[in-house]
Amino acid sequence: MEHLDDEHLYAFAEGTDIGEVGEKEMETSPLFRFGKESGRYFAYQQSVTPAVVVANGFKLFVSGTWDDFEIRNVPGFDDRSVFAFGELSGAARYQLMDRDKSGIGLDLQVEPSWSPREDESGEKVTSYAAPIAVLASYEILKNKLVTVLNVEYDPSWTRSQGEWEKSSALNFSEAVMYRLPHHVFGLDLFVGVGTQQLTDFEGLGLDNFAGWAAFVGPQFCFHNETDTFWFEGGWSFQVAGHANNADGLSPSDLDLVDFERNNATVRFGFSF
Repeated sequence: MEHLDDEHLYAFAEGTDIGEVGEKEMETSPLFRFGKESGRYFAYQQSVTPAVVVANGFKLFVSGTWDDFEIRNVPGFDDRSVFAFGELSGAARYQLMDRDKSGIGLDLQVEPSWSPREDESGEKVTSYAAPIAVLASYEILKNKLVTVLNVEYDPSWTRSQGEWEKSSALNFSEAVMYRLPHHVFGLDLFVGVGTQQLTDFEGLGLDNFAGWAAFVGPQFCFHNETDTFWFEGGWSFQVAGHANNADGLSPSDLDLVDFERNNATVRFGFSF
């Protein structure tokens, strides 16, 4: 069976394969976030991301998003209905270890960004972030079963109503995907499950804990045989968490202040 390329395989994580020098790609991805303790909360983000492999094991990305917020009668949030530009970011990914040669894939990624809106409330702000991530992957069964781990430190600076606030997060994303033995619609089909553990802290050094949440859910991915086309998706729902000083805005076993009940996405792309 052909090489298992995991670069575009996971709904809420990134794989470690990079591609060949000169390879270009385009990906578009809607992300849906919905559900708070009460009221109506719906956030939609549409991203477009071109990328190019500029050197062996080194890839550059740029991404822009449009966001839609529909918030009504959610305690702790202003009512808001807005569709506007959401974020501009660039990313650089460098492959430290090739999974085919070393048995483990290992990448380092940095992704600075600027946003004119707060990503939870949709409020107009000026926000900068500079997440740094380590991506690791391992094939449990050669060309059949693969697992991935992403660890991300995400510091951010946000100016709201004339005041600057500093925050940070330490996030973990994992997934296990299995390649079915037979083609579906002439394509390779992967199915699996993913988990995420997300945190929120005040201060750049993970100083004051604000909240955390754990998510789990199913994922799928279709690939063509040459890995030049992919269509993937997943749904992830919050199963545990806690918000510090929630003041009745979230149950004690979830964090619905800093995060949502549900995340869902599909990602479509091609390379050339």
